[in-house]
Amino acid sequence: MLGHEGCGVVKAALEHKLARREHLSRIQNLVDCIVPGLAEIDCQLSEQEQLTTAVRANVCWSVHQILETTEGQNAIKARARLVGAIYERTSGHVRFLV
Repeated sequence: MLGHEGCGVVKAALEHKLARREHLSRIQNLVDCIVPGLAEIDCQLSEQEQLTTAVRANVCWSVHQILETTEGQNAIKARARLVGAIYERTSGHVRFLV
């Protein structure tokens, strides 16, 4: 599962969570899927730190969501691995989450 720095949809999810901002319907559908994974975002952090934390939280949440499905569980039983990572747009590197 690959997220990326500065993700616009994750930023929209933060805006919805912290300021109750509603978005256009297609964006809001994505936001609604992301917000549950942002439960532990610290409101005291700077906006950039919140976004960085939220991108990581979204990757972890997405991995968790996939592993909860029958397909995800079957893939793991078949020895597949699901790995979370974040693409750092500024450097071009991919940072794998442990």
